[in-house]
Amino acid sequence: MTIYIVTNGCYFEYCIEAVFHCQDQAEAYRSHFNYDRVETYEPGPDMTRAIQNDLWQCSVNYDTDNVQCRRETNTSEPKPWWEDNYGKLIHCRFWAQDKEHALRIANERYHSLKDGNEFVTAKKYEYRGSILRGRPSIKATHRADITITKQMINGELVEILRDEDIEPVLAGFHDISEKK
Repeated sequence: MTIYIVTNGCYFEYCIEAVFHCQDQAEAYRSHFNYDRVETYEPGPDMTRAIQNDLWQCSVNYDTDNVQCRRETNTSEPKPWWEDNYGKLIHCRFWAQDKEHALRIANERYHSLKDGNEFVTAKKYEYRGSILRGRPSIKATHRADITITKQMINGELVEILRDEDIEPVLAGFHDISEKK
C-alpha cells in the first residue's frame, strides 16, 4: 500500500502537513492549501528511517563564519531560533536528515541572519537589590529574567530589544555586594 505525504517548505522550514492513502486526495489537499509537494512512500521496514530526522545542534562563530553541526540526543528539544551565549558563538537546534542536510540548513539560516532577516535571542538572569531601611541592600531582593533580542548589523550583533521580567525573591540568599 502506498502512502502520500503532503509537505511544505525546505531545509529548516520543511514540515509534513498531512498523510493520505489516496493520491487524488493528497493532490487536492496540496492544491487547496498551496503546499509545495506530495511525496510518495511505500511502507516497509526502513520507511521510518526515510522520513525520520535527527536533532542537530549547530554553532556559528560569526567572527570567522565557521559553521559546525553535531547530532544531539532526541530527548533534547529543538530551538529553531538563534541563541547568543555572550561570546562570538551563536547556536540553534533543529531537525535534519543527516550532517550534510544540517550544514545546509545552518548555512542558509546564518546567511539569512547576516542579511538582517533573522534575530538572535540571549537569555540571562541577574539578582538585584533594593533600598531596605533607607540603605541599599547587599542581598538580593529581586530576580530579573532578561531576554535580549539582537540583529546582525555590519557583522556585529546589536541589541535591538530588551525584556525584563522581575520577581521578588527571599532576601538574604544571594549576595550582590561587590566582591573585593
